[in-house]
Amino acid sequence: MEAAVQLCNNAARAFVNSIDQIIELSFQTNEELTNNLLAACAKYEEAMKLLTSHCELSSEVIEDFQTLIDDFYELWIDVFGSEGITNYIHMLGAGHIMYSLKEYKCLYFYSKQGWEALNGKIQTFIHQNSQLRRAKSPIDMR
Repeated sequence: MEAAVQLCNNAARAFVNSIDQIIELSFQTNEELTNNLLAACAKYEEAMKLLTSHCELSSEVIEDFQTLIDDFYELWIDVFGSEGITNYIHMLGAGHIMYSLKEYKCLYFYSKQGWEALNGKIQTFIHQNSQLRRAKSPIDMR
């Protein structure tokens, strides 16, 4: 079994800040793949700047955010297929984040720790109230 990659915060930030160079060096033999990944990362980065702003977003900016995410999502699926859809990518691509933005205008005050805590409570409830309660969850099997 392969070990999970773990990076400290500073190393993770340096990695993300160098993602274009990493993609270009990693996929030199496949120009289309390289271009799709670079375009996807550019769309994602632009969308995240809007999402993480510390001010209320107008309806137009929220629509711009979702357009960027839709473009990112299409490129991401072209490269990775359905295997590339994580919980967070699904939430972005399905419009769940846009819905929250329309409702609250700013998500700065919310963090992914809240989402993780909610996911943990739901998983606990399901395991305690279903036939799966004694089976290990897929997360525990990693």
